[in-house]
Amino acid sequence: MIPRLDIQFDLHNQYQYWFGKHPYIPQQGEYLLNHARSGIVMLLHTMLPKGGKVGMMTYNCHTVMNAIEQAGCQPVFIDVDENLRIDLTSLQQKSTQLDALIITHLFGIENDMMTIRAICPTLYIIEDCAHGWGINMCPKSDGVVYSINQGKFPSIGEGGILKVNKRWQAKINQIYESLPTYTFGQKIKLYNSMIIKALLYKPLLYTYFTLPVLKKNKDIVHIHQSIVLKKMYKGVQRILGEDEKLINARIQDQRKNAEVWKEQLKNILDVNNYFYGQNAFMLVCECIDIVTVQKWLMQQGVETETHFKHCIDWAKTFGYKEGDCPMTEKLTKKLLMIPTYKFI
Repeated sequence: MIPRLDIQFDLHNQYQYWFGKHPYIPQQGEYLLNHARSGIVMLLHTMLPKGGKVGMMTYNCHTVMNAIEQAGCQPVFIDVDENLRIDLTSLQQKSTQLDALIITHLFGIENDMMTIRAICPTLYIIEDCAHGWGINMCPKSDGVVYSINQGKFPSIGEGGILKVNKRWQAKINQIYESLPTYTFGQKIKLYNSMIIKALLYKPLLYTYFTLPVLKKNKDIVHIHQSIVLKKMYKGVQRILGEDEKLINARIQDQRKNAEVWKEQLKNILDVNNYFYGQNAFMLVCECIDIVTVQKWLMQQGVETETHFKHCIDWAKTFGYKEGDCPMTEKLTKKLLMIPTYKFI
């Protein structure tokens, strides 16, 4: 069985965690944090007063909604198009309501940032690259966040990176310097949790224990969460620095695997559409019958995921009105994501 997420923390990673010699060195305007969502909170705190309205794509993770809420702002939900980019018509209709905008490059599928900036010339814009490692911040954006949590790409550990343009560096510097670092107990806890998670995602253990026992009938229930802001732990920074040169090679492998999957699906399954982003983090498939496709792939030894299938329910807890984003509501019932980090 190939688990849907590539979660690794082998002996080499464990050595890098404690003793790595080449940590990732942030450039000017880069800040190493415990999560990408921490960067969103920091930027919104800096940009907007309490009650500011922040546009976001409805097909999304609840952590983005949480980050907007924790910054004291209100989310405004914007539809996506059939290829999971922001719907420009929906954006145009709602742009006058907004003070800021978060653009999520879902599964590394890059949005047209210059067109978005032309539609919203005065808005603050944050790019969310939690799935989009390798996408550079648009020169006309205010900031960008990346995630390197286990299961993301690159799958390294508990961490995120915030990059901001010169306008915000002085203010973000002040906030960043005040953030706590990991205590010794938190370092040990993080280390142990990374080992356990990696073990649970070993294919054999995942097939016969993690998936049928620990994840049986388990569904994600959204709760309004409190986000704790911290600096990235140095051990994660060391792993990223040691592995940085390997990441581009892994992207090329993922792109090749995604193309192989497209051929397999074309010949065997009735799938309407399939596409992937710049880093081919996952292959996104639009299915006529999602259950049939998912069962067939499981028979091939591949676990799939209906990613963000609860996004409408999550959004409703933040004020979303049903019918406001029809394409998102349709796609949550149609889209299936296939892992590309490995091919059988």
